[in-house]
Amino acid sequence: MAKHSLIRNPDTNVNSFGMIKNLKIPREPQLKSVDADIYLFLGFHKNIWGFGLKHIQHEHGNEIRNLGFVDDEGRTLLTEFVASIVRPGTKLYYTGESWPKCRLLVWNQNGRGILELRENNKQGKHWSIITVFPEKNPAGRFVGIII
Repeated sequence: MAKHSLIRNPDTNVNSFGMIKNLKIPREPQLKSVDADIYLFLGFHKNIWGFGLKHIQHEHGNEIRNLGFVDDEGRTLLTEFVASIVRPGTKLYYTGESWPKCRLLVWNQNGRGILELRENNKQGKHWSIITVFPEKNPAGRFVGIII
């Protein structure tokens, strides 16, 4: 599978993990008009860099496993952990312009994630799940909710 292969949401069996609409970010007014789905790609991981499922596995797989996201055969349930965080109702936060591309933080009681606004020929404008990890504290300014 290629790094841009989509991973299905295990809760809904569709590619999208939710949608983001009507963001309220004063320094990024162009985002208010961006209505975009959230996708998890297979991704890649090299050293500490990457995105998507492979990056999550390498950087946070043991933490996720220790939380009990394991099936009967001992495999870590990575996509189930992603879906427990990146889902309708999860709060979105903005931390500023410190990243080269526009990123949002997602946070709920299960953990935190990072989404990045991207565009390609296949999905058009979309939010890509860069990573998710067990973290209990939100960061940044609240700007919306996943729908």
